[in-house]
Amino acid sequence: MVRKWSPVQVRSWALRRGVKMRVRFELECLSCKRRNYSTVKNKKTTTERLEIKKYCPFERKHTIHKEVKK
Repeated sequence: MVRKWSPVQVRSWALRRGVKMRVRFELECLSCKRRNYSTVKNKKTTTERLEIKKYCPFERKHTIHKEVKK
């Protein structure tokens, strides 16, 4: 018999064992190489590195920001 876990049970199990579902990371501008933003993501659903077009206050325009580890 295979037991099916509800999302609440999985989350409580992960919290008791110190498993983090969400990861904090920073976004680095590709043109000026400065880390302008920090955010979180669900590491289970989004496994690849993010690339987002966001406003860079140092360049004063929208540029591509790439995920880097904190």
